[in-house]
Amino acid sequence: MNYGQSILSGFRKYVTFSGRASRSEFWWWTFFNFFWIIIHIAAFVLVTTSDLTLYWKTIMVYYFLLMGTCLLILPDIAVFVRRAHDSGHSGWWILCPIFNFILMFFPSSEGENKYGKLKN
Repeated sequence: MNYGQSILSGFRKYVTFSGRASRSEFWWWTFFNFFWIIIHIAAFVLVTTSDLTLYWKTIMVYYFLLMGTCLLILPDIAVFVRRAHDSGHSGWWILCPIFNFILMFFPSSEGENKYGKLKN
């Protein structure tokens, strides 16, 4: 799965916690979120260091980015859960951050597992 397909899949399955997500889908989605966070940090720096004439415009940009970040929370959780399913684990492991991080490096289950077939 390439970058564009992964992002589209993440938004198409916005709150789909069932099924599976391949490692490539998970990591491209994570890269997308990392890029979004970098933009968010840059907007925060812009808001806090701008002069007063641009202040209201930068505040509007910052709140737009903040709303976008809030909208990405549910698909983030859904992709994490589907990735856990892909490696043959319960989605509840997302509550344990350390194991969750390790889990993301596990290989995909071959063929079909109890969470279904891997569909790209």
